[in-house]
Amino acid sequence: MKCRLLIPMPAAAYVPDDDIEVVDGVRTFPRGAVIENPEAYKLVHGGIAEAMDDECRRAAARCPAKTRGGLRANHEHIMRELEDARDEMRSEEIEDRLS
Repeated sequence: MKCRLLIPMPAAAYVPDDDIEVVDGVRTFPRGAVIENPEAYKLVHGGIAEAMDDECRRAAARCPAKTRGGLRANHEHIMRELEDARDEMRSEEIEDRLS
């Protein structure tokens, strides 16, 4: 079962370095990365990816319509919070250097 990511997504530590990028110190699958996994349909249903094969499309279509796209909304919220935290840490580092 295969899908292609529509947005960048954090990668687990066990993912080979050849398959990821490091962005602000975070191991990340880039947009467009193809993921082959028995649970790839969950990323498609969640709005994070598009199906790359019929098996993935069928599995995603069986998921409840009321939860469709929820993973992406949650992911975008988390990524905004993460960026805000990084900005705050950078500001504190600058203040510490100036003191």
